[in-house]
Amino acid sequence: NRFLASFPDMRIAVISVDPTRRRTGGALLGDRIRMNSLRSKRVFMRSMATLAPRVLAFEDLHWADDQSIELMKDLFTGLSDSPVLFVTLTRPIADDDAKARQVEAHLLPATHTRLVLTELRDETCVELVRALVPGLEASPEVVQTIVRKGQGNPFFVQAIIGTLLDQGVIVRGGPGEGTSVHGAISDVSVPDTVWGVLAERIDRLGADQKYALQTAAIVGRVFWRELVAELTGSAAIEAGLQSLYEHDYIEPLGPAAFDGDWEWAFRHVLVQDVAYAGMLRSVRRTAHLRVGEWLEQRAGERRSEYAPLLAHHFERGEDWQKTAEFAEEAGDRAAQKLGLRMRAAGIAKCRE
Repeated sequence: NRFLASFPDMRIAVISVDPTRRRTGGALLGDRIRMNSLRSKRVFMRSMATLAPRVLAFEDLHWADDQSIELMKDLFTGLSDSPVLFVTLTRPIADDDAKARQVEAHLLPATHTRLVLTELRDETCVELVRALVPGLEASPEVVQTIVRKGQGNPFFVQAIIGTLLDQGVIVRGGPGEGTSVHGAISDVSVPDTVWGVLAERIDRLGADQKYALQTAAIVGRVFWRELVAELTGSAAIEAGLQSLYEHDYIEPLGPAAFDGDWEWAFRHVLVQDVAYAGMLRSVRRTAHLRVGEWLEQRAGERRSEYAPLLAHHFERGEDWQKTAEFAEEAGDRAAQKLGLRMRAAGIAKCRE
């Protein structure tokens, strides 16, 4: 604002995304966007790229915190005249307090459309199975069993296929070879819920793989390779993570904010939830403490950026002193940012 006040004819392009993750690890993107999306017509968010129409997607809206909801409200209303399509994904809206309804309440009916996704039709599920396991159409009984058990849920269908692959019922052939089925599908027991299927798959992992997956679940939806290596004491963590990736549990994100480290993420939050629930509470408590201590040491001078996450882990680890310390630091940082936003809004109001 000071710069624009001094040089009213100048234009500013703000880069609000750090694609390398080297400095921020992808964190605090919402804060960056909020700070950069000033209401002046001379300020442009480069991430919105007004040179061409853009699509910005917000996944898992049902998990959004209050700051993220405020961010979306600001973006949706402030960029209503820009060539940007916003897509938000959420679980079914069950009550009036749902996050999606909070966002919708600030939008004009003509500016948005709600699309309700129903279960996939059986024929569509068949196509999905064929795409995931080419050659399986030669075994129609197996395909129909997967479709029936999947109940039109694509994630459930994928999880069931993973179970059958883990059990050796379905065997993928090599290059140029087809898919084979071993044994009778009627003899295979497949749980009736997504949670049950995932729990059974995780139980079938080798001891080291299962421990690595559960340890990563302690860290969060996004986790760091070196942290998991330290917690598990594994010298071959890279091979372990690669194996979990090949089994569709996790995926690599890129270089982490910490030098020499790498970020990974769970493919789906349910995988993390099931892996986390499979650990004893006492084990989880100890692991949360170790995560907090590791992150506090690595964060160094940037600990305020990670204060909310540190408070979370120390709370789960029942270190109440550390919890209070970092919760207060996180609150001070949030208040400071809110103060800056209110100051900018006040200046704009005075100019009007």
